[in-house]
Amino acid sequence: MVLGFIGTGTIAAAMVDGLRGGDILVSPRGTAVPAELSARHEGVRVADGNQSVVDGSDTVVLSVRPQVAEEIVRDLRFRRDQRVVSLIAATGSTACAGGSDRTLRSSRRSSGPSSPRETA
Repeated sequence: MVLGFIGTGTIAAAMVDGLRGGDILVSPRGTAVPAELSARHEGVRVADGNQSVVDGSDTVVLSVRPQVAEEIVRDLRFRRDQRVVSLIAATGSTACAGGSDRTLRSSRRSSGPSSPRETA
């Protein structure tokens, strides 16, 4: 399974560090952090852009600031079989769906927070 990260700030970098590599694709935002993650962990690759992360991943983690979330996510085209995990604070599943024709829903488990997923 390929795990993709859109946004490579502090939270995404900490998650990648915690996973210690694997089959991970990160967005190229601010070339220093993605390059460092790739150098530190085997299997971490830097994508050409955000859509490349989506295209190359089975699960996509959205880890961008709320102020830019809609702008970034709006043009992304996800596959029906992809899982999308949003770490974006105070952003509902509608905003995460952006301008795509997808519908996202929140799935709540008693042991954790909600995460948006596509419905069939």
